[in-house]
Amino acid sequence: MKIAAQALSGIVAAILLYLGARHMFTPQAVQSITALTPDNAFGASNIRAMGAPLIMLGIVTAIGAIKSMYEFMVPVALYFLALIVARIVTLVADGSDPTVIRALILAIAFFAVTEFAVQVIKRHGKAAA
Repeated sequence: MKIAAQALSGIVAAILLYLGARHMFTPQAVQSITALTPDNAFGASNIRAMGAPLIMLGIVTAIGAIKSMYEFMVPVALYFLALIVARIVTLVADGSDPTVIRALILAIAFFAVTEFAVQVIKRHGKAAA
């Protein structure tokens, strides 16, 4: 079970690192996904700035997965929980949109995976102690 949690966390880390690098190095390519427009230097800078926390979360998740330290994965789970809340606020404030619903489902899936990993690794650490 611990190996499965580590593998799933590694997949989440790889996805976060990929998305962060894509935001950072190809802001024009991100436009089709995020609907943000890098029309000028400030717009591109804002999209690149969104890549920084994604890269940081990917690194932290990778460290947690490799070292089996759930403490490193808690921030990622909290990030996805906050993302879920933000998507729900968007649905309530701005109305239903298929894109937002897909993003909400994706955030819920990532939260479930990271929370599963946190709980499994935490339980495994207590059993080993």
